Amino acid sequence: LVHSATQLIIGCFNLLPAKSLDGGALLYNFLTDIFSIEKSEILIKAISFITAFIFLTLGLLYIKNGEINFSLFILAIYILIFTIIKN
Repeated sequence: LVHSATQLIIGCFNLLPAKSLDGGALLYNFLTDIFSIEKSEILIKAISFITAFIFLTLGLLYIKNGEINFSLFILAIYILIFTIIKN
């Protein structure tokens, strides 16, 4: 049961709409069917930054409520770094 839950969490993480993850690749392929490649690149970067911002905001809300969740900050930093690096 623990192994299955871990696999499910990793699978959901990998489907996040960020440029460096499989969810970002799927979204990028979907966007290129609708828009030009240049516009799709801009959109996927914007969506990746928005996703990172959401996780960063969630991390700050946890701190405001007296809890600390470093995994949200690490996830936001990971998405930001790999969005910037993968050009």
